[in-house]
Amino acid sequence: MIAIITHSDLNEYKHISTNISAAIFNNYLQEAQELDLRLLLGEELYIDILDDIVASPSLTDYEELVNGSTYEYNEKKYKHEGLKSVLAYFAYSRYLKSTGVNSTPYGLVVKKTDFSEPISEKTLARQISQSISAAHSYWDRVKLFLIHNKNDYPLFKCQVSTQGSIRVTGIGGNSSDRRKYYK
Repeated sequence: MIAIITHSDLNEYKHISTNISAAIFNNYLQEAQELDLRLLLGEELYIDILDDIVASPSLTDYEELVNGSTYEYNEKKYKHEGLKSVLAYFAYSRYLKSTGVNSTPYGLVVKKTDFSEPISEKTLARQISQSISAAHSYWDRVKLFLIHNKNDYPLFKCQVSTQGSIRVTGIGGNSSDRRKYYK
């Protein structure tokens, strides 16, 4: 797989224990790149970015998109941190989801020692949620960059997010209330 971000790039955004091998963490990076970022970018742009990474010289077309930049649009300055930041936080959230869980011949186990204990599920869930939220926040700025520079990035097709939800604030009511609204 062609990697957009490496284990050492990730350390610019989040501290990862040196006890976690790069080979293990690369699995999380690969999942985030293939399952999260690819979906956001769309197939054509994603493949074109990978082609640009392996080209010689590397990143001639997508350097600002991958690494971030400051740019002007309608006489206003904007800044985005690039796809690396988005990918770093998605990968970190995937890492957190399996933190402390070890696969053994007897099933999945959580290691406990006399000197430490795992954090609560609630705290872990909050950490995962914060990481995913940060990834989406960085993505929003990258997406704005792509929209503002749509002539330079014609392969990007802006799509409406399907991650929102519907909030129900009330159900029912009496029939006289309904008659007011449906006359």
